[in-house]
Amino acid sequence: MSRKPMAPRRKAFLKALASGKHKSATQAAIAVGYPPETASQNASLALKDARENYPEMLARLGVTNESIYKRWLEPALNATETKFFQRAGKVTDEREVINWETRTRALDMLHKITGAYEAAKDDAPTSITINLINAAELDVARLSDAKLVDSPKPSTQTPPFTSPKKEDPAISSHSPDSDDGTDCC
Repeated sequence: MSRKPMAPRRKAFLKALASGKHKSATQAAIAVGYPPETASQNASLALKDARENYPEMLARLGVTNESIYKRWLEPALNATETKFFQRAGKVTDEREVINWETRTRALDMLHKITGAYEAAKDDAPTSITINLINAAELDVARLSDAKLVDSPKPSTQTPPFTSPKKEDPAISSHSPDSDDGTDCC
């Protein structure tokens, strides 16, 4: 599929943006002659045009996924660095170690190029709802009917603590700390 060539001003805009001399795409558009009133819109259209033409441009240049991998990603995935050790200002030893930062960035780039992140993002849930239920305030009927979703929200107040009455036969008047010579257990 052949597209019409990109307009010269749009090419100039992309070069200005890629130079890093401008803080935003709008400023780069103004720098190449777009009117300030429409610079933002023209910058957006130029970037959209560049994204649409990108695969065709790479094909014309002979850049394929394989060439990208062989030339840039493969060396980065095997990156190492030299660590130097010194004492009293003199290098005493050096070691070749794995450069994990470069390897991680290369792997990240590989996943972005191949679209591996997009597939994972589509399968991920967009939201999770957690309902907290105070089980002490639910009655047995609601639990047996399993209609927890439609049940009214329990109150957040907790009942005040009341100490047991002395008349309760389950409570002994004997204290384990008493010295009357009897064991409680």
